[in-house]
Amino acid sequence: MARHGRFRAPAHGPLRRPDAYVGSDMLMYWEEGDKAKRVSPDVFVAFGPDKEPERRVWKVWEEGVAADFVLEVTSRSTQGRDEGFKAELYERLGVTEYWQFDPTEDYLRPSLKSRRLGPDGAYEPIPLERRDGRLSGWSEVLGLELRPEGQALRLFDPALGEFLPTSGEKSRIIEAVKAERDAANVERDAEAAARRTAEARIAELERRLAEADE
Repeated sequence: MARHGRFRAPAHGPLRRPDAYVGSDMLMYWEEGDKAKRVSPDVFVAFGPDKEPERRVWKVWEEGVAADFVLEVTSRSTQGRDEGFKAELYERLGVTEYWQFDPTEDYLRPSLKSRRLGPDGAYEPIPLERRDGRLSGWSEVLGLELRPEGQALRLFDPALGEFLPTSGEKSRIIEAVKAERDAANVERDAEAAARRTAEARIAELERRLAEADE
C-alpha cells in the first residue's frame, strides 16, 4: 500500500476538477445487496455525480455510474489481478478508460498501459507516443496527456503547453502567493504609517506657523 500511496499523489492532485468526482482507494460496490462485489481502484474519476457530500464508499447503483476513468498503480505482485479480474470488471462496468502505471517497470515496459472502450464495448489499446522524448498517452476522458517522469506520473495539458501542478506544487504555489500577499500588506501598512507621520508633521508645522503669525 505504501508503494501505491507514493506514486498516486502526483496524478491524483491535479485530477480534482469541479466537474468530476475523484476517488482514491475507495471501496466501489457494483451490486446492491452483495458486499463481496467490490473493488478499490487506486484513482477513479466519474463525471456527473455531485462532488458533495464526501463518500466513504462508492455505490454504483446510487451514483448511476461506476467511473469514466480508472488508474491502477501496478506491480508484479498485482499483475494477475490488474491484467485479469480488474480489466474484465472495468470493461463490464463500462469504465471508458482503464490505465495502468508500473513506476518501477516490474513487468510493464514501457511503464504505462492504457485501454479505451471501443464501439463494441470491449477494451482497445490506446496507442502511446513519444513527445519531446517522453512517453505519452492521450486520455480523451480527461482531455490530458499522461506522461511518466521517472517513478511519477504527470498530467500534461497540451492546450496550455504545461504540466498540471501536483498537490505538493499547488501547496508551494499557494504558500508563495500568500507570502507575496503578506509582503504587499506589510509594504502597504508601512506606506500608510509613513503618510500619517508626514501628515502629522505638516499639521504641526502649520500650527507653529499660525502661532508665529499671532
